[in-house]
Amino acid sequence: MTDASSGDGAAPTGYNAVMRTFSTKDAPSRFGELLQAAKRAPVTVVDHGRPTAVMLSIEDYARLRGAAWDRLVETMNRARSGAGTRGLTDDQLELLLADES
Repeated sequence: MTDASSGDGAAPTGYNAVMRTFSTKDAPSRFGELLQAAKRAPVTVVDHGRPTAVMLSIEDYARLRGAAWDRLVETMNRARSGAGTRGLTDDQLELLLADES
């Protein structure tokens, strides 16, 4: 395990501290330590020197998922509103969105 940044010297977006890093080689034998670290802050898992995954607490995951869902709903509402001002109905929008061509 090491302390490492994203590779360019900058801390990951949204975090003041540098993310801890575990290699895939060390992670199985140090899983308890990895899990405890991930409960405090996201941890990068590196395979052959390349970041491949991030392990994070269930609370961080729920917060990220909730934020993404909120942004999606907000975007959909803005699109529906904009379409309505252009004369498109919900039925017409559904047809357009269902078209996979």
